[in-house]
Amino acid sequence: NDCGVKVLVVFDGNTPPCKIEACNHRKTLRKDAADIQENENESPSSRLKAARRAGATKALATNMHILLLQSLRSADVNIPFMVAPYEADGQLAYLSREGFVDLLITEDSDLIGYGSRSILFKLNNENYGDLYLRRDLGACQTFRLTNFSDAALATAFVAAGCDYLPSLPGIGIVKARNAVASAFMIEGGNYGPSDPSLERLFHLLYQATTHKLSGDDRDEYEKKFLAALLMYRHSIVFTIDGRCAFCNDPSTTSDPEFLSYPPYKNLISNDENIEQCVGQKYDDQISHIIMGGWLNARTLK
Repeated sequence: NDCGVKVLVVFDGNTPPCKIEACNHRKTLRKDAADIQENENESPSSRLKAARRAGATKALATNMHILLLQSLRSADVNIPFMVAPYEADGQLAYLSREGFVDLLITEDSDLIGYGSRSILFKLNNENYGDLYLRRDLGACQTFRLTNFSDAALATAFVAAGCDYLPSLPGIGIVKARNAVASAFMIEGGNYGPSDPSLERLFHLLYQATTHKLSGDDRDEYEKKFLAALLMYRHSIVFTIDGRCAFCNDPSTTSDPEFLSYPPYKNLISNDENIEQCVGQKYDDQISHIIMGGWLNARTLK
């Protein structure tokens, strides 16, 4: 208040379908860590490390979430907040791109891939952090992203590995960036103009990976890759008037770089296909209740 800053806190909602597998895997790892933590035959150091990996129990996390919402609503604090329909990443990016907020504060670099316009990372106790501005993205000389569209940027983040799809072995952000730049002919390329950009990209990634993939492995990877692209480009958000909608409505704002690839065009051809990846839209009445934190987006209770 002293600085004239208005804060909006955004919480995660439900888990999108394309992330359920990753969440189940993390849940298994936390359970295994919890078993080690409770095993008295393990060394103290092993149990301590396991406790850190296990994290808070589901009941404790739920109670902390409820208490935090109650605190934000209280007259003493009175900080506005909203709960996203699914992950907060897409909601935050929507607010940023549409100009409803001036700055995002987060530790999650995925917000860059979502097309956010301004982000403050690594904010410390002295109120200093690293400022990212979308308009300055091409100014970096050591890691060139000049002429990368929002679609190309999202593709690079997916190829480098994200919450919805792990990267192929040996593929990091540099190789992912180089593959996208070549496949999308941002820096030239030896492909015919009719070759789909995503088809070129998969070819380059399979060449660069240190692991040989079978035909079935490639099919599965490409399926999950396209689903991840949908999360970055068309995630479900709450609009400013409380409706549940696709961010970047695919009926009016489709990415031409992707549409030349038949599997992607088929995937995005109707809302039902998209919702199988990013989640279903809630009706207006439920949307308002979830957004206000009065209804759990995961359980609808």
